[in-house]
Amino acid sequence: MKQREIAPILPLRRIVIFPGQVTKLTLARKKSIATADFAVANGGKILLVPQLNPDAKMSKPAVYHSVGVLATVFDVVRDGGVVELYVTGQKRVQVNQVLSNPEFDEAEYDDVIEMDNSSSESSAYFDRILEILLDKVALSDTILRDVTLDINPNTIGKNELVNELASYYPYSVGLALLSDYNTETRLERIYMEMKKEIETSRVDREISNKVRANFERGQRETYLREKLGVIQKELGIGEEQEGQREKIEKLPIEDVYKQKILKDLDRCSKMSSSSAEFTLISNYIDFVLELPYEKYTEDSADLKKAKEVLDRDHFGLDKIKDRILEFLAVHHLTESNKDPILCFVGPPGVGKTTIVRSIADALGRSYVRMSLGGVHDEAEIRGHRKTYIGAMPGRIIMGIKQSGTANPIFLLDEIDKLAKDYRGDPAAALLEVLDPELNYTFRDNYLEIPFDLKDVIFITTANSLDTIPPALADRMEIIEMSGYTPLEKLEIAKRHLVKKQLDNNGLKEGQAVFTDEILSTIISKYTREAGVRQLEKAIAKVMRRVARKIVEDGVDKVEITVDTLSDFLGIAGSSGLDKYTENQVGAATGLAWTQFGGEILSIEVSVMRGKGEILLTGQLGDVLKESARASISYLRSHEAELGLDESAFKDRDIHIHIPEGAVSKDGPSAGVTLATAVFSAVTGKKVRHDIAMTGEITLRGKVLPIGGLKEKMLAAHRSGIYEIIIPFENQKNLVDVPETISKEMKVHLAKTISDVFAIAITD
Repeated sequence: MKQREIAPILPLRRIVIFPGQVTKLTLARKKSIATADFAVANGGKILLVPQLNPDAKMSKPAVYHSVGVLATVFDVVRDGGVVELYVTGQKRVQVNQVLSNPEFDEAEYDDVIEMDNSSSESSAYFDRILEILLDKVALSDTILRDVTLDINPNTIGKNELVNELASYYPYSVGLALLSDYNTETRLERIYMEMKKEIETSRVDREISNKVRANFERGQRETYLREKLGVIQKELGIGEEQEGQREKIEKLPIEDVYKQKILKDLDRCSKMSSSSAEFTLISNYIDFVLELPYEKYTEDSADLKKAKEVLDRDHFGLDKIKDRILEFLAVHHLTESNKDPILCFVGPPGVGKTTIVRSIADALGRSYVRMSLGGVHDEAEIRGHRKTYIGAMPGRIIMGIKQSGTANPIFLLDEIDKLAKDYRGDPAAALLEVLDPELNYTFRDNYLEIPFDLKDVIFITTANSLDTIPPALADRMEIIEMSGYTPLEKLEIAKRHLVKKQLDNNGLKEGQAVFTDEILSTIISKYTREAGVRQLEKAIAKVMRRVARKIVEDGVDKVEITVDTLSDFLGIAGSSGLDKYTENQVGAATGLAWTQFGGEILSIEVSVMRGKGEILLTGQLGDVLKESARASISYLRSHEAELGLDESAFKDRDIHIHIPEGAVSKDGPSAGVTLATAVFSAVTGKKVRHDIAMTGEITLRGKVLPIGGLKEKMLAAHRSGIYEIIIPFENQKNLVDVPETISKEMKVHLAKTISDVFAIAITD
């Protein structure tokens, strides 16, 4: 019975040792060192077996390959905890059974029987391998380039040749050759590996040659570019162009526009820095690169905070604030970026401009304001062609650049003040800007590339809609901002104006005290306006006088009372006509709407002997003149019904005059006032002085509705008139009037002019 062959196992991690190979193995694991010590102490035999789970932890058992190499240890070198083991592979063996011990593993093994039938195929593979080994040119770029120094073709056997060459190849190839007992297939495998490596080497060499050629050409170009760069630097040009080129490549615009800008950059690089065209193109490229193409601010969705901002900056205007909050809510819920273009329309000083800034604060966006008052050149909107010396971008694109974001709140202030001349119509240029369906490709003449304005929220303001072109007004949502009531003005002054003017004039709180009585007196006697601008000027005037007294007299504060208010503001007056103080013949008070708010309108009529002529004075507009003639025609056609003498108009001239002749007046709503004044003058009956009226009259005597009722009622209230006559159909508009005003006023509804006469005419 054959005695079992047993030897200790030394696990090999990711390497394969073949017979005839002399190898140094570095050991650090205790188990491997114990294996080496045992082998040295017992004749030097050791099994070198590849470990199939090389990444397993020490606590897990090793999994060994079924084939290993029996080796002999011929030297051991110890250096601290590391052992260097020198071994020589003797023969391949079959690992039959692994015997695990606490200190190291052992295994039973049998010799491997090589299957070498000396076939013609194996001999052919052997000869071809030798031919390759002798071709130093073929092996020059392979891992086998030095192998011919160790092989003697005349004495080496087939398996010895495979073992020698296998040690040069990767772990997977070596493992497959170690396990193969057939000499022919081993020769075929090693031959195929050699051919594959030689072919790979050939391809690599071709690629390397091409790379080298390209590299040499690139080096030449680099050298020339470096030389050109030095020349340009000496001439003072081209220093920043490389950085600009990279920035242009990164711009989020279409390639066709990138190429156009790059072409301009190349042209600029060939010009002298002293030329005018160089400056022009350089400024253009700098402007293009500075635009905030994809820089956005994140919108705030906190409507409570938005409401707090609006209430903080503005008192009253509840309906306006509700519409703004609705606007912000819809803007947050939709992603179409097609917000309506809001247009705040109202008299000066009601807070149109400041409320837009509050919207920007509520959203957390940048704020840009562009005043359109007096703008008469289309280039102000669209810019100039950059080919002109001194060309500039339009104010729209310039405002976007200055804001630093692509989604600011953009205020177009005083849009009703646009003008036009031979240089173009700015209002027409705004048609594209204010249309969400078109402005995503807005093209400025200077920029010459489309710029997306869809994320910009445009808001406009105006004092009047009459001068805004219909096509432009159609693109906007009109929000009317009426004047303030006296109570609202009082609160605005207390909350905002007094504090603001204290700071503006360097005064501290307590040095100038404004009581409610003082502010009310200023509002009622020194200002008569829809907004609060004149009120702020009056407060500022008082503050300046106070500051002067503090500096001149060396006092800590100055007391302000109603009695001393004239010392600061002068004698109380008013900026318009006062109401009549007694009933008069031929004098009636009407109500008018202007772009500055509501006003009372005094109409005077005198009847004189004459030939039936009608005289109209006071700088009346065509519509107002037509209303006067319609009123007289109605009275003449209803002489009997109204109890008028047949000769009332035949032998008399009627002179109609509206005071303040320097101010132009127009509109149809003075019809009932004109008819009342003429009727009073012809009949000799008086008109009540404590009542005001408004309404358009027809030839049939009907009273037609008018606009601006809220502003007109506020004007009557400011003038101390608390009873008015309005058209019956305007009854629905009374809901727009502040409750504080409507409670104090008596409103008469009139369907016909007879209803007006019955209320306004006294005996």
